[in-house]
Amino acid sequence: MQALDDDLRRWQEGLPVTAHPPTTAYLLGRWLHRHRGLAAALLLILLATLTGIAAALWQRQQAERQLKASLRLQELLLSGLDHSLSTIAGMRPHGYAAVRPLLGPLLNDEIEVPPAMRLKLLEAAAAAAENAGDMENARRARQQAAQLRGKEADS
Repeated sequence: MQALDDDLRRWQEGLPVTAHPPTTAYLLGRWLHRHRGLAAALLLILLATLTGIAAALWQRQQAERQLKASLRLQELLLSGLDHSLSTIAGMRPHGYAAVRPLLGPLLNDEIEVPPAMRLKLLEAAAAAAENAGDMENARRARQQAAQLRGKEADS
């Protein structure tokens, strides 16, 4: 009788009863029954965390797509600039005047480009500047190209 009375009291309090085998699922169910508010809060925290992780992963994927597209565009524009500089290198000063505004940012490291492309641009800019008689910028471009070649050789 005492065991039945103890089990009834335990059942009313949401505690495990001795008449039931103490399986993990049973004990967890009793704990959840006793701590509904805490269990709901933990579930909400878990859902919020999972949602945050999913959103961060989605944003990362979007950012990677945009970065790839930007890099493709950059490569396209830089190859166009390289071609333009090479073409203008054979022209006289009137052609050089069109690309002269780009030379300053290129020589001052204001344009971020991969080293191999930077080397091509510097060499083309040096040739264009020489043909136009801008020997100071031609010298600077050649020096930077030589330094860049030296860095690549050390790597």
